[in-house]
Amino acid sequence: MFPRLHRNKHKRSKGFVMIAAAFAVTALAGITGLAVDLGRMYIAKNELQTYVDAGALAAALEINGESSGVTAAQTAATSISNQWDFASKALQSSQVTVAFATGTTATTWVTTPDATQAKTHVFVRVRASVPLKLYLIPAVQGASSTNVEAFSIAGRQDSGTLASGYAFPFSPIAPSAAAADFGFVKGNSYALRWASNIDDSGAPPNGSTCAGDLALGWASGSTIATRRAGPSSTRGYIEAQSGSQLDDWIDNGMDVALSVNGTVFMATGSKNGRKNAMGDRVDSDTDHTTTTFTAYENNRSGGYRVGSGKRIVVVPVNDGTAAAAANGNGGPENRTIKGFAAFFLNDLSYDDTAGNEPYCAEYIGSYVQGANSHSGGGTGGVAKVRLVK
Repeated sequence: MFPRLHRNKHKRSKGFVMIAAAFAVTALAGITGLAVDLGRMYIAKNELQTYVDAGALAAALEINGESSGVTAAQTAATSISNQWDFASKALQSSQVTVAFATGTTATTWVTTPDATQAKTHVFVRVRASVPLKLYLIPAVQGASSTNVEAFSIAGRQDSGTLASGYAFPFSPIAPSAAAADFGFVKGNSYALRWASNIDDSGAPPNGSTCAGDLALGWASGSTIATRRAGPSSTRGYIEAQSGSQLDDWIDNGMDVALSVNGTVFMATGSKNGRKNAMGDRVDSDTDHTTTTFTAYENNRSGGYRVGSGKRIVVVPVNDGTAAAAANGNGGPENRTIKGFAAFFLNDLSYDDTAGNEPYCAEYIGSYVQGANSHSGGGTGGVAKVRLVK
């Protein structure tokens, strides 16, 4: 009798174990399924985030205060490699949105800014959203797919310092240091290097004064008057007396960091041999034929500028006020940096410049570090494009 009871009890125990095991296997399958689908969601999110980060940065670098910059930004953002789902799918245009605003906290984002908004909407948000098919979660939750989304915002942040490797080794005189754009007029040409003797015979190649300086006149306070009041040996070069050093800086940028309200040492002498380096800088640009910045900006292929940006240079701007040299460089003067500005090397033949001709360049606005496009505003600082969210 007792052995039969023992056998029945053993059978009941085995049945319970089998039922418990079945529940455990089902739960384990559900947990495994949840982990698999959540892992795919995590990977898809990372893929989208990589894309929107790169797209926002690329777009923000194209902003130039004009409608052309908005179009270029949209093209740049959507041209970034955008594979997702283990790099097996490409994002569709309907899955990506590019929008513009005046700042990161703006409540209104505009997908197509008008000409007025293009000047102020300098922050770009790139958003990507995709439906991800679920394989195992539906057995538990019922939903067959879920939306995965990522966004990134990039924009300009102003800095008063220009890092080493960027500045062009010239310092033009500001017509009005406190005015917007330093008193320069966009589209006009001003002297980076001055002629030794300035006359009123007009702009190069026959005259000795750049057109923008000539338009300012000769009265007190003009760049011409300021230049004539200073030492004739100071022609516009800065921070180096060595011709070979200046050649290297013309080609590659100065290995000197500069800051607003800091000083630059004004080098002496005409240094005529630098005209070859100036010509080489123009020739090294992938667009070395257009003669105005507007034409340079509009010369595009596939939505992108043909020009590589080598003809766009940034220089420290000074007000022409001389101070005694105190840095041991042996120059006649130091000058205070009032800010930084971008110029376009619009002369196609600097290497043909005669000894008494200036090096003229077109003023295009404030400088955006790392970009091929720039917009003015007279802030005097340097704008750096950063991911801000």
